Amino acid sequence: MQIVRNKRLCFNCLLNTHRTSECLSKRCCQHCSRHHHTSICFKQSSTFLHPARTTTKTQAPKPKGQVHFAEDSIIQPIKETTAVHTEQLNELAASHAAAKSVLMMCTEINVFNPTKPHKLTKTLAFLDSGSSRSYITTELAQLLELPGGQEEDISMYTFGTLSPLQLSTTLHTLGIHTKHGVRILNVKALETLVNDIKTVEVDNYSHLQMLTATPRKPSLLIGSDYFWDLLLCDDFHVETLPNGYHLIHSSIGKIVTGTHRLHTKTNHCYNFYSAENEELNKLVHRFWDLESQGIVDNPHSSDDEECLRKFNETTYFDNDEHRYVVQLPFKGKKEELPNNLQLAYARLLHNVKTLRLKPGMIEKYHNLIQEQLARDIIEEKTFSKVVRTHQELAVYTGHRRRLLLAILLSYHSLAKPCSDTVPITASEET
Repeated sequence: MQIVRNKRLCFNCLLNTHRTSECLSKRCCQHCSRHHHTSICFKQSSTFLHPARTTTKTQAPKPKGQVHFAEDSIIQPIKETTAVHTEQLNELAASHAAAKSVLMMCTEINVFNPTKPHKLTKTLAFLDSGSSRSYITTELAQLLELPGGQEEDISMYTFGTLSPLQLSTTLHTLGIHTKHGVRILNVKALETLVNDIKTVEVDNYSHLQMLTATPRKPSLLIGSDYFWDLLLCDDFHVETLPNGYHLIHSSIGKIVTGTHRLHTKTNHCYNFYSAENEELNKLVHRFWDLESQGIVDNPHSSDDEECLRKFNETTYFDNDEHRYVVQLPFKGKKEELPNNLQLAYARLLHNVKTLRLKPGMIEKYHNLIQEQLARDIIEEKTFSKVVRTHQELAVYTGHRRRLLLAILLSYHSLAKPCSDTVPITASEET
């Protein structure tokens, strides 16, 4: 500052042809954005007055990481900034999950020199949407013999710092192979892009179950200027792998990224202890035993076998009726079944009493009974004992004292004057 004053130089452009008030330059200080030259900025001078604090920050050991470029600029009136993203921030954010492994978006692609297509190689590309431009390493540019382009200076801001980092770059044209064909990129070359990044080789694994991450240094950084154009394609989709990673199908190949999900294996140990009590077992067995309830199965016969045997013996085909005749499978001995004599007789008395109230109904019933006798629908039954009853309520056939108890007349369904038929309810002794 003292030298500028002694030589009477312009504070803005450091020329001695005019005064500061007459300077036409529109450049501003890069530190404080005021109207003076950057080299005579007071804020920059105050930074150099405290070398101990600066040394502590800049010389602190840094872990291996990666650099994400946000914006770059040529040192001209239009200023662009470049941000740096290191792996240290990822480690701090995942301090509570240190065991998890995070993969960045990296894949191998084929690059070549557009002017010399035979100059091609396969390199690791790092896709970073946080960078506004795309970059390559100077080593890759020399390997492909890319023609030297225009030199530009950029200001790059890193995380945790207020002062930009001044870097010199060169412009190049790079060709890459995609699923849609050849794509030409305008990139800038730097000595170093990022440090080692954990990557996996997808093509070497048929099942994507056991992926081993290895640290590698990419030579190509694809920024936002080509990020989505190279990522999206017709068959673009994302798969979630069982190990937690995401498999991205893009136009430049398969990309594995995301956080690894640890599968903890748990071994369970079960101990069993069994104790037997003979007395208790006997009590339980006796409780569930049918013999304790008096139910004993015949070990020499089976109901199913006996029923099948009776079925085979009694089933026959009636040629006259053209049908099979099957006997009901009665169980046990054939005992004499009780008859319904008393029930039939009581119903007969009730029906005769009811029919007396309507003249002519008894004659209709008599004719119906005679018709069913003639058609063998019902039959007469002779009893050894004659039931003593009122003379007027008994029904006789001829002069024989045979009571027709086989017919049970039901009056409940007769009172239909418009009906052509006379329904009755009949039952006979079995």
